Amino acid sequence: MFVKYVQLDPQLCDLNANSNVSNVDKSPRGINASTSPQLSDVKGHHVIGSIDALHLLQTIFIFETIGLPVIFSDETTISSDYEDPVRVYRENGLRHDQRYVHRRERSGRFSISCWGWMSYDGPGVTERIDGRFNAGTYEHILENVFLLSVRERFPQGTLLFQQDNHPVHYAASIQRWFQRRPEIEIINWPPKSPDLNVIENLCAELKKIRTATYAHRRPRNRDELWNQVVDTWEDLVGDQNLVHNLVTSMPDRLRAVIEADGMWTRF
Repeated sequence: MFVKYVQLDPQLCDLNANSNVSNVDKSPRGINASTSPQLSDVKGHHVIGSIDALHLLQTIFIFETIGLPVIFSDETTISSDYEDPVRVYRENGLRHDQRYVHRRERSGRFSISCWGWMSYDGPGVTERIDGRFNAGTYEHILENVFLLSVRERFPQGTLLFQQDNHPVHYAASIQRWFQRRPEIEIINWPPKSPDLNVIENLCAELKKIRTATYAHRRPRNRDELWNQVVDTWEDLVGDQNLVHNLVTSMPDRLRAVIEADGMWTRF
């Protein structure tokens, strides 16, 4: 994946983070009332007023065959339980019929955390995170996982690196690590912006495929769960269309945030 920057008209980025969505008092004919989506604060409106956010939103990513490779990264947690809803087809009044009830085993659940990266050329590697995720753990991942694997794909030149605003990412030791490697440029990333990070969608697809593939093979321990994650990640490595579509959606994602005045978008 390659990128060059184009500055937007500042008037287009005059976003008001405090803007409110007005309520509709009367429903138009043909539109049925329904409950609103429940969105957590983590996926709330972007902090457009901050300097870092404005810097990013003034830049539109235009993907071409010249420029700098961009690396997207993130951490995620995967549970041994299958959270996806099960769709059934039944007659009215049979919601609690035993034939249409999906039982979940809540006891004995466990989860693992992992870190991964991707670029336009496909998923990179994923690394299991054992224990607490702190600056020491992250520096180990950057030095021994990220740097080695990304240089296999991009042996030379400058890299643009995306990471979210997790406090660990901006620890003093992590800042020093990047300062020692000026060839890696960190993208200024706005807070509360998972809808701008395309690897979030890749992680969602990872969980979806794992659920479908191992629906009848619940892992007995964390090692088995990790093996399922690794196998599923390898399957995603071969799906170039998925990754290409995600990365090339970046211009639309940025424009959607601008047009929504920093509020939620469909991404």
